[in-house]
Amino acid sequence: LGAWQVVTAERTAEQQALAARSEELLAELRANEVLVIAVPMYNLGIPSQLKAWFDRVLRAGETFRYTENGPQGLVEGKRAIILAARGGQYAGTELDSQTPHLKTMLGLMGITDTHVVYAEGLNMGDQRREAALKEAFQAIDQLVEGL
Repeated sequence: LGAWQVVTAERTAEQQALAARSEELLAELRANEVLVIAVPMYNLGIPSQLKAWFDRVLRAGETFRYTENGPQGLVEGKRAIILAARGGQYAGTELDSQTPHLKTMLGLMGITDTHVVYAEGLNMGDQRREAALKEAFQAIDQLVEGL
């Protein structure tokens, strides 16, 4: 996080590489209208790799800014689709900390048009897994048709 907070001319080679990676991810985010996040639930949260992505794109002055009324998102006109895969069934329960967390981080950037497709119960037997995947694929098809 500190790499892009250092003046460009004063960055070490490692800081330059880290800042360059963040800039690449920001450019990719800005270049696309739809952000698709495929996310398994790990211990009621998101994988560390996804957290690292957010750490590289959630940048004050780039994707949000601080105002007198709180943070304001700077990434506008984007839609996010969250594809959530889970072994159990958590959507709509107190144990679903993942969905609010993702929506909050996306919202911080200004991405509030979000759709979540759940594939839940994947570790609750073959029949439940097949039904969950069928429902998820149907929901994805509907989203794609709407794009």
